Amino acid sequence: MKKKQSVLLKIITITLNTSMMGYNTPTKKNLKLMIGQEFLPKLIETSMFGKEYKGDGEYTVVGPDPYKNRKWYALVTVKNGFIVKVK
Repeated sequence: MKKKQSVLLKIITITLNTSMMGYNTPTKKNLKLMIGQEFLPKLIETSMFGKEYKGDGEYTVVGPDPYKNRKWYALVTVKNGFIVKVK
């Protein structure tokens, strides 16, 4: 029973964290080079229902343009407004 609850919790967590924002950098490699820099300056909010950026956490981003040119995707971890990890 505990294993089923654990799997269900993971599914719920993934479902709740499905917003995707754009990030204005040409490649994922460039994004990885930005570790230690501020996250917000190149962020492109894409939701018509309000702000997606809520502070520290993990964010799914796409680039270089979320509307016209989706060449790469990444999971970015933000702490104190700075990029600390890119997967």
